[in-house]
Amino acid sequence: MATLTETQSKTDSPRNTPVNLTVGYDFDESNLLSVNAYYRTMKNLNENNTLSRNTVEGQVTEDFGQWCNRRSDDQASVVAEYVHRIDNGRLTAKASYGKSWKDQLYTSEVTSSETRAHGVTDGDVRDETYKANIDFQRNYKDNKEKLKLGASFTSWASHSNLLAEQYENDVLQEFGSYQDIYHYREQNYALYASYDMNWKRLNVQLGLRLEHLRVSPNSRVNPEGNRKSKYTNLFPNATLNYAINPERGHNVNVMYARMIDSPSMNELNPLMVWENEYTYSMGNPYLKPTFGHHLEMRMNLFNFYSLVVQYVDKKTRQTEYGKDDSGFLYTLPQNGGRSQQLGASLSANVMSVKNLMLNASATYFYYHSRYKDLTVNSSSWGFNLMANYQLPWDMNLSAICAYTIPEKGIYKTE
Repeated sequence: MATLTETQSKTDSPRNTPVNLTVGYDFDESNLLSVNAYYRTMKNLNENNTLSRNTVEGQVTEDFGQWCNRRSDDQASVVAEYVHRIDNGRLTAKASYGKSWKDQLYTSEVTSSETRAHGVTDGDVRDETYKANIDFQRNYKDNKEKLKLGASFTSWASHSNLLAEQYENDVLQEFGSYQDIYHYREQNYALYASYDMNWKRLNVQLGLRLEHLRVSPNSRVNPEGNRKSKYTNLFPNATLNYAINPERGHNVNVMYARMIDSPSMNELNPLMVWENEYTYSMGNPYLKPTFGHHLEMRMNLFNFYSLVVQYVDKKTRQTEYGKDDSGFLYTLPQNGGRSQQLGASLSANVMSVKNLMLNASATYFYYHSRYKDLTVNSSSWGFNLMANYQLPWDMNLSAICAYTIPEKGIYKTE
């Protein structure tokens, strides 16, 4: 048996045509206005062809494959900003509008001696974004303290239309063929405030953000699965930096923040797609945002040694693999998981001579995650050694040696 394969590929590099225009006008030294307009268009083409000739006992058969991907992407936006200056502060108002158009056509064809399979995926996406915010900032006590207040509104709408068709010997196949008409809207209203205090050795930053989020996934193919959601949450954050001994380079920094991870528009899409006659996948419009806490401490000594310790505790989403009442296998994103991470890193400047600097570091991470009755734990170590040598004519030579111990202690309990 002998096989000869010929391949050809053609790529049309993206034609990127950005246009940017900015106009500013100062009414007086306390009132400033600027307007920025932007437009960009990109086009891309990829083609691949494969021809295989198989010879078995003098009999020659040919397999042919062709794939083509066309993509165009256009973006346009306009931003207007107004600034009013006051004593020791300023008031800023900003509004923007953005729109994008994305079109993609993917075709494939595979032909053998007995079958001919071809597919077409044609889709377009239209996005619109509105943003507006107003911010107030003022300094106090000889610029040692700063107050920031603000409000913002963001609206994002996405309209997608996708048609995927798979054929075998010109017969439409049920599996792999689907249509998705999906309209998604997300609106975010926010109020936020922060106060910074800078004293001789101590710097403190305190912040608070209130968000009201509205999510509206709207599938025209599976309208029975649509569900609108509203969420209101607070997000505090704080940072403390203390210079223990500025002359010797001793300082410590502590940071805390509450985090949010919202599900993507595709995860919320209730569209059902059959992968084959046994398995299908779908989104989950009942997914909720997940929240977490991030705490980090960083200490520097003598400007040469650094210790970083961080702890992250957050809720997570999981992809669930299961079997429905009819016996079909499915994949579905679900809420309900939780993960915790504890990490530490120690780095030191080992050597510093005229033109050579050596830096070494060691890291340790411990992971704990849980979903329903399943628990996973693991830990890992890592070591790094970096050398940097200053060469003549402002050139640098760097070398990095890294070693990571594979994860240990992975175990599951049910």
